[in-house]
Amino acid sequence: MTRSSSATQRAEQLKALFRNKRSEEPMIGLEMRLYSLDLTLLQWIGDPECDSQLIRDKFTLAIMKQVKAICDRKSLTPSAANVIETVLESLGFSSYTSALLSDSVNLPDRPVTFAFTKLLKNKQPRHKFMAITEHPVTWQLRLFGEFMDRSMDSSPDPRVSFNPDAWQREVLDCIDQKFSILVIAPTSAGKTFISYYSMERILRDSDEGILVYVAPTKALVTQIAAEIYARFKKNLDSKSLWAVHTRDYRINDPLKCQILVTVPEILATLLLSPPLARVWTPRVKSIILDEIHSIGQQEGGSVWEQIILMAPCPIIGLSATVGSPQDFSGWLQSVQKAHNFKYRAIEHPHRYSHLRKFYYALPDEAPDGTTGPLDFKGLELHKDTQRSRFLHPISLLSFGTCSIPQDLALEASDTLTLYQVLQKHAPGCEGLEPQTFFRSDPGPMLLAQKDVIRYECALKEKLVPLMESGKRNDEATSSTKDLNTPPSRESFKENLIILLSDLHVKGELPAILFSFDRTDCEILAQEILSTLKKAENEWRKESRTWKEKVKKWETWKNRDDDAPDDREEQHHSWESSFDPEEPSSQFSFAGITSYSKSDLAEEIQALRRWSSTPDWALAALERGVGVHHAGMNKKYRSLIESLFRQGFIRVMIATGTLALGINAPAKTAVFCGDSPYLTALMYRQCSGRAGRRGFDLLGNVVFYGLPMERVQRLVLSKLPALGGNFPLTSTLSLRLMNLLNGSNDAEIAVAAVKSILALPRISFISDIGREQVLHHMRFSIEYLRRSGLLDKDGKPMNLFSLAAHLYYQEPSNFALIALLKSGVLHKICEKDPISAKRDFILVMAHLFGRRYISRVYASDENVKKSPSMVVLPKLPEPVRQVLLDHDQKILHIFTGYALACAAQLKKDSGDAGDGRLPLSEISYPLESRPHTSSIFRTRLRHTGIRVVARSQFVANSGHTDDFHSVEELAHSARTGLHLNNNAIPSLKHLTTTGDGHVLNAYLLDFYIHGQVATLAKANGIRRGDVWYLLQDFTLVLATVENSLKRLLMAVPSTPEAEAAEDTQFQDPAEMEEDDEVHGGDDFERPPGVDDSDWKLYTTAREVLREFNEKFKAMWA
Repeated sequence: MTRSSSATQRAEQLKALFRNKRSEEPMIGLEMRLYSLDLTLLQWIGDPECDSQLIRDKFTLAIMKQVKAICDRKSLTPSAANVIETVLESLGFSSYTSALLSDSVNLPDRPVTFAFTKLLKNKQPRHKFMAITEHPVTWQLRLFGEFMDRSMDSSPDPRVSFNPDAWQREVLDCIDQKFSILVIAPTSAGKTFISYYSMERILRDSDEGILVYVAPTKALVTQIAAEIYARFKKNLDSKSLWAVHTRDYRINDPLKCQILVTVPEILATLLLSPPLARVWTPRVKSIILDEIHSIGQQEGGSVWEQIILMAPCPIIGLSATVGSPQDFSGWLQSVQKAHNFKYRAIEHPHRYSHLRKFYYALPDEAPDGTTGPLDFKGLELHKDTQRSRFLHPISLLSFGTCSIPQDLALEASDTLTLYQVLQKHAPGCEGLEPQTFFRSDPGPMLLAQKDVIRYECALKEKLVPLMESGKRNDEATSSTKDLNTPPSRESFKENLIILLSDLHVKGELPAILFSFDRTDCEILAQEILSTLKKAENEWRKESRTWKEKVKKWETWKNRDDDAPDDREEQHHSWESSFDPEEPSSQFSFAGITSYSKSDLAEEIQALRRWSSTPDWALAALERGVGVHHAGMNKKYRSLIESLFRQGFIRVMIATGTLALGINAPAKTAVFCGDSPYLTALMYRQCSGRAGRRGFDLLGNVVFYGLPMERVQRLVLSKLPALGGNFPLTSTLSLRLMNLLNGSNDAEIAVAAVKSILALPRISFISDIGREQVLHHMRFSIEYLRRSGLLDKDGKPMNLFSLAAHLYYQEPSNFALIALLKSGVLHKICEKDPISAKRDFILVMAHLFGRRYISRVYASDENVKKSPSMVVLPKLPEPVRQVLLDHDQKILHIFTGYALACAAQLKKDSGDAGDGRLPLSEISYPLESRPHTSSIFRTRLRHTGIRVVARSQFVANSGHTDDFHSVEELAHSARTGLHLNNNAIPSLKHLTTTGDGHVLNAYLLDFYIHGQVATLAKANGIRRGDVWYLLQDFTLVLATVENSLKRLLMAVPSTPEAEAAEDTQFQDPAEMEEDDEVHGGDDFERPPGVDDSDWKLYTTAREVLREFNEKFKAMWA
């Protein structure tokens, strides 16, 4: 580096040299870092405003970062230590010298090879402006917070390649001791290593043990599989190290691998497979349940519970967001105890990197009086509008709130401003003065994150009494009122480009913009693309520089390519890589990465040719803007995920698909507008994408287009307690009986069933105890036997496979079985083909994919002007009658269950508790007290209604133990009798008629006209929901067709065979151009098959084929 160049130029050159591996060698690295420090000092000294507070803050922060980094390497020479000492003295940090240099001087002395800037003269600082003007502790809190040491009692551990914190070492110990573990720690706290350490142990221990990694989404499955492929290598001959198995696809054989990455539904199927109970399930040594809070979801949550109940090995549950973890952990511990596994819950509440929150004030909200959107002239000309208003966490506390949420964390600078305010309004804050609070006996030391956490707790303790006093700050309250009105739609869209430009100039990209409507994600991306292209076109028309550049390129292009002297020059000239059709850099958010232009062009061309990705999405991709939601093509999503990680895509617009653990690190998370899907849980998951460990020291969260009161509620709301389900459904009982029978009572199957029946609580939200679970199981088996799904010995009968495969559709799966066994579907299919197919799909639409429709869409006016029926016609009367009769059978069986349980309860505990009112808890004696006999009392005793299962208070109205519906049975049962309405497969809702609740005919309508736009307009189905509603119904039709075919072939069915067949029935966004849900068109009628059975099958096959043709046409 030439001395003639400026310090700034030399600093840039040195930055490039740090990419050389030799910069990590102790002596060379030390010399380079000291030289970088010297250049920073020279830049400060040469700054014309060197003595201003702003410049002083900028350079003292940069210098102290470098000094700390040099000292943390523990590789100093005595000469280098002297240099560091002079720097600290000049800045006013001389009291920290001994602490910083302690144990750091470990290299033999060697003089510095360059002349370091002289900072002292006669042992006094030469540059007075360098000394900080406040106490060093105050300076650290104000400026140095994000660069403080983040470790929490970390120390070296030979088991991992980094220095784990205390809680991480505890996790490692538990894995080594084969504990079941629940780990709750925020995103970026460092949970990822747990999974890979567990995998490494499995691979080292043997070639037979299996670890199953369960992820809630297919995108997370794909990411984890890629990580495993990159991390581990092992030769297993005929087996593979890893495999992926979802409903949509497989990679490698899931039964011949050591690490299986899958989704919960597939693992549940494998655990309930009879053949696997002897050969595969015993080899499973560990199950990792990532994002275990998914157990609380209404749809699919019960599968997670079933996995926990059936797991043959210790489990490792990972989550960042579990509400009321004590309740869930207590239940999990009881399950693991029943399985004879030791258990530990480990909770770490602190994020590695803080989240700094901002409210983006749109023009009509901005206090600077701005009106209307700014014209976008390009990223190079853009200046920060300063519309992002910093939100101090404490300022978000609602007035009148008397408690502070546990996860409302403060940065170091936040604690300082909070102290300064408390000092003015609360007496007795002397002990909280920073230099007093952080006074240490051994001498001053640089503050660490754990010190700030301790200070934060002390400040909050002082704050709570002020909050409880109820004193209001009317001025502060009124200042936020104007921010509670959401912006107009036009203002929201037009100013989005300004927000992104602000983030760009501040260096806060890449960003993920969360909008929880798929269509809206696409609209926002198209708005950004349109604005960029429009501004670019205007610039190119007016820019003389651009016109001259294009002219030079055209001249170069028209030169004689055969001229020998010019070939080499042409190859290396800027013209050879210039393309006027490509976006100009100031009108593109694309980052500079190692991803070449040619590679990107090939990927885009492949997407354009072989996928259904729209042209606007590809054009936006070229400008560094991606759209990520479940409806986008899988190849497109995979590409933009990769490009986002590499830094090419710097603006990602997404729904919640990127909220669950996907490796998509961003500097900023932006919430674009309000949505009912933006819950406290979703807010925490999405905001966790910002400030990922190893990428950023700080994450930014921006609220764009939300009312301020909504922002306050989001940040301050507590995580809801996990909801749960009653996992022991009648379908699970059927599958358990099949597991025992098909595996010939395999040891692991028997152990799983016994542990389920021995649990003190079957579910973490249920009070149902062991005795009642046994009763429930007994009556479920009785129901299955009477429904023709089990024989008298408990063995599954021919239709069990259809019911088991549609487990997620209970009770509709049992309704379909009832209709098949009654013959009413056979009669429907004996009509002419057109009528048969229409009535068949009408019945299926009543059973599956049910959606009620609002009165607005069901109005005569809407129906008349639409090609859709809109309102689903009523069930054919014979079908409805079969379902009513079956529902009465269910009610009769489970009323018997309730009576038996109540009798047992009364025998064990008498009527204790049933005489207590639920709200006031006032108790009334239920037994007659000894009184003198009277005719009136005798008459009452002889004529009174005696109930067993019914609540005594309900019985006062004249009700007996005769119940008219399962709902009435569940809601009016006596105290202590915990009946779960959802655990009883009632069909009442399938047969209810009336104008109050009418069903949407969207499935029947789509089968008839196949018009997606009409479903959105006339049927009121959100465009973003159409994909998956139709796909779910397609899977049901395919399952029914396949099960009927196997019955006609007399082929025995097993759950794992059905799981294999699942790979045909794909998610439309996952499918390739030539993929299709096949309907068995080449299946010929087997000999001896009855005419009515064959007509039923062919009707189901044709309905599937026709529905799937229309379905594929909408996304092909």
